[in-house]
Amino acid sequence: MDKIYLLHNKGTHKMGKKALLVIDMQKSLVEDKPFDIDNVVSNIQKLIKSCRSNGVEVIYLQHQNDEDDFLKKGTEGWQI
Repeated sequence: MDKIYLLHNKGTHKMGKKALLVIDMQKSLVEDKPFDIDNVVSNIQKLIKSCRSNGVEVIYLQHQNDEDDFLKKGTEGWQI
């Protein structure tokens, strides 16, 4: 069975369960309305709802910078 190595080697997770990964859907990364972002967000919300009602784990991944910029942890733009 494959393993996923978590950031900073904090542990491993054996694969075998289904999950939905929601990656970098942070306010600062979508505020300029790239692509058809309103429909993208709507579709992601539908996927999340479907996954939760079917027992599929939803995992959110966020980009983060330590410097003082729009993706610094805790800032408005860093929020999902």
